[in-house]
Amino acid sequence: MLKLIPQKNLICMVQQLSNSFVYQIDSDKTDFYSSNVKKIDSNSELRQALLNTSTTKEIASSILGNSQFNAAYRQGLVDTIKRQYSASAIELKSDSIVAKNIESLADSNTLTVTTGQQIHIFLGPFFVVNKILSCCAEALKVKALLPDNQVVPIFWMATEDHDFDEIKSARLYNETYTWDIESEGPVGRLNPESLLPIVKQARERIDQTAENLAFIDVCDHAYSTCSTFADATRYIIHQLFEETGIVVLDPDDAFLKSQFKQVIEDDLLNHQPSQLIDSSIQTMKTFGMKAPINTRPINTFYLTDNKRIRIEKQDDNTYLLVDGSETYSETEILDLLGKHPERFSPNALLRPVYQQQILPNISYITGASEMIYWLELGGVMTSYGINYPELSIRKSAFFVSQKNKQKLDNEGIHLESLFVRPEKFQEIVLSDRVAQISEIERNIVKSDSLLNSIFTAMSDLGSKNTKKLQKSQNQLINSIKNEQGALLESLSNNDPTYNQLLKIKSSTFDNSYIQERNKHIISMVPELMLSRNWFKLHSEYYTNHKIITIISA
Repeated sequence: MLKLIPQKNLICMVQQLSNSFVYQIDSDKTDFYSSNVKKIDSNSELRQALLNTSTTKEIASSILGNSQFNAAYRQGLVDTIKRQYSASAIELKSDSIVAKNIESLADSNTLTVTTGQQIHIFLGPFFVVNKILSCCAEALKVKALLPDNQVVPIFWMATEDHDFDEIKSARLYNETYTWDIESEGPVGRLNPESLLPIVKQARERIDQTAENLAFIDVCDHAYSTCSTFADATRYIIHQLFEETGIVVLDPDDAFLKSQFKQVIEDDLLNHQPSQLIDSSIQTMKTFGMKAPINTRPINTFYLTDNKRIRIEKQDDNTYLLVDGSETYSETEILDLLGKHPERFSPNALLRPVYQQQILPNISYITGASEMIYWLELGGVMTSYGINYPELSIRKSAFFVSQKNKQKLDNEGIHLESLFVRPEKFQEIVLSDRVAQISEIERNIVKSDSLLNSIFTAMSDLGSKNTKKLQKSQNQLINSIKNEQGALLESLSNNDPTYNQLLKIKSSTFDNSYIQERNKHIISMVPELMLSRNWFKLHSEYYTNHKIITIISA
């Protein structure tokens, strides 16, 4: 089994940590999160109406008392995960933390903490690292609250997703590497062997450090050895994060889908899930929130190796695959569901319901936008006796070099200013000059008001030229305003210090660029290693989304 830089090299780890610094930023002092996320954080009535506000102990008691997680099912879950790890050519030693976590899922007192993501080539954007470490940190946090329970972190691979365009490319420095094949089916079932030419190109292009080459070696081994993209992705995640204990799960599985047949059947026959979700959407509207995902009558796809196809119910109670390839009677589609549940795939709304059906999951780590559509799901989970988890937004961790941190310090610019709106950043950096321009604006308003009063008095005295004078006044005021705007733009464009600082901000966070989303793991392998090492020392850095973490090295 390949390893990405052996962790026994403690000297390297200590040196790396001693040369880096961690800073914590209160997100409330920034513009990092949307108004909807802030509303969820602050509105207790909304949380009461749409989220599970029970205590951690109460949710745990409800999960552990749920008959769906009986001994037989738990053992089936363990066997399924072991089989999946075997398919990834991963040899789990009995004393490894991952092996122990998998085995512990058979125990009636074991809970899970889960996060999930589409599977990308080379694992994708850096936020995937932040998601995984946030999940592991939350598992440790829950374990501390529930010392009598085992708590296992789970990474849920969204292997059934068929949006190939979203996962087929990776950025390495300033170049894009694209998986140049056609695909309309579940990405997890693709054969990754056709990725090897891209791996070769990346190996030639990447900085030739031991860490970078070890990462490439892991990807090369995964894509050349495993028969599916899902299995290869599991292998890579395991090599990178084995010591965190995270267990990687592929939900595209017949045994797991068999546990979800009742919900799928109700979706097909009665459209019950969509009705329940629509009710929650109406509740969201009362809080001024728009649902990010709307329901369809049927929220289940039909799945083959090459297609993921929507199902529609016709007026004559037959079921049509929307590509026109097949039509089924009610009896036929139910028979197919009974014999081959793996051929039915929940859409983005039913996926969390499926997750909660098959895992004893106490907490789910979401992305910020992902959190919003979870608000739609409380009613459907309650109706089916499925436990709704605690929700936590993943931690966001960013990297700013010590050189750039020093530039900010020299100008008295706090790190939190990197996460404000561009116009606010401009005001902060150019505060003295912006203050002068603001004074000009105030004087313009005063002058405008004074001239208007003068023209009114002149008109009252019988002046015949006030309209002509007012027209000249308007032209003058508009000219001054235009010059004021041009002056501000000129100050911004021609100030070398401002442009330097703006460049630092733009490489971290602005309207069109977010470092953790726009930079890919393959171009941030040293940062991956640094994140992993800081997690070992301070896992709490990866809890509490309201604190943004900056790592400076």
